[in-house]
Amino acid sequence: MTSLDVIEESDEKLIEVEGIGSKRVDIIRKAWSDQKDIREVMLFLQGNGVSSAYAAKIFKQYRSQSIDVVKENPYRLAMDIFGIGFVTADKIASNAQSSSRTSRITWRSLVRSYGFSTKPLAPNSTASFSVPPEV
Repeated sequence: MTSLDVIEESDEKLIEVEGIGSKRVDIIRKAWSDQKDIREVMLFLQGNGVSSAYAAKIFKQYRSQSIDVVKENPYRLAMDIFGIGFVTADKIASNAQSSSRTSRITWRSLVRSYGFSTKPLAPNSTASFSVPPEV
């Protein structure tokens, strides 16, 4: 059993290690728990073709909800995260085989019908994204 296995499966054994007290065990538990969320999200996203840079942005935005957001509506990434546009969100949706086919159709029709840019807006841009009232 490796030390990582001990932390994952039976962290109470850490108290048996000389120099590690109950306070330190609590710190290790919290850090391991925090890192576990990041690890799971990164593995899921990178397993679906998302670069580590985009995966980090996605995790920063949605934290432990990242996987759910990508599965439910990956096109939301284009609205919420600077640097991820429609084309990137569409690739992520295809790779993750998103359950939200309706979202894909809606986004594509908005882009085609109203000519919305598939490129992200600059952070200090004065341009805005609006949907015409008839939609």
